[in-house]
Amino acid sequence: MEKFELIAHPLPYTMGNGGDLIKHGLLAEFTDWHCREIPHSLTYYDPFGGRPWQEPVHDAVSKRIKTLEACPLKEVQSIHSEKYLGSGHIVSQISKQYENKITVFSSDSDSAARQDLEASGLNLIRLRGFNLEDGLSILQGSIDRSKHALILIDPFYDLENINKKILDKIIRKVKEDNTSIALFVLYYNAEINLWSQFKKINENLTGDSFNYISLQCDAIENSTIEGESKFHSSIILYTHNNYPNDKLNILSENVSKFSRNLTKAVGCPIGFDSQIIS
Repeated sequence: MEKFELIAHPLPYTMGNGGDLIKHGLLAEFTDWHCREIPHSLTYYDPFGGRPWQEPVHDAVSKRIKTLEACPLKEVQSIHSEKYLGSGHIVSQISKQYENKITVFSSDSDSAARQDLEASGLNLIRLRGFNLEDGLSILQGSIDRSKHALILIDPFYDLENINKKILDKIIRKVKEDNTSIALFVLYYNAEINLWSQFKKINENLTGDSFNYISLQCDAIENSTIEGESKFHSSIILYTHNNYPNDKLNILSENVSKFSRNLTKAVGCPIGFDSQIIS
């Protein structure tokens, strides 16, 4: 990733915090797995791309990455140890290791952030039906239904608006297309009831006939890393039904191994859950 002038606003948390690590770790495991195990190319969409990051990595974050045992996130982040990579660049860098099997598209509602994303080498999302001001509109975007795709839904902090209507759109798209969706959510202690409602809606929609893999990181008390003591974080990866079960079982085991790996590096439990339907 080349150096360029950043003009968008800084993020309100430290890049590489616990939420980033579960999000980027799961994305890294999925994209590396897809490149190795699945013969098809993949298109990746991140409509909430935010600002590409090039400031020095926080010391505590750097220590965690070094403590990690070998895994795709450690490998790609270690190559670029002077900065913590965002989602699009993690996927892009893994893709480069596999003859660019993944095409990365990103966007953001902030025009300066979009300029930074494009200047950093990523493609901007220009799908029919996609609204730059509403990242969730990616769910109605004209993605080629015949091709494999992965969408990251990461509106930073918006649990209150991730309701049944949004979850229903996510589940329907994953069921109908060759599209998998990773949904990242943050919530405060004061929003435990909201989180409980979200989980209940999610369980009712997915039932026992839907493939998913998830990681959870609770707020870490007294952390020196900004954002970690404020937010609980969760990422749920809903995988489409056209992946072979034996391949999905490999992915599930890889992510389970990563959760144990990250638990040791961070020093607090990283929750793992998975459902692969036979």
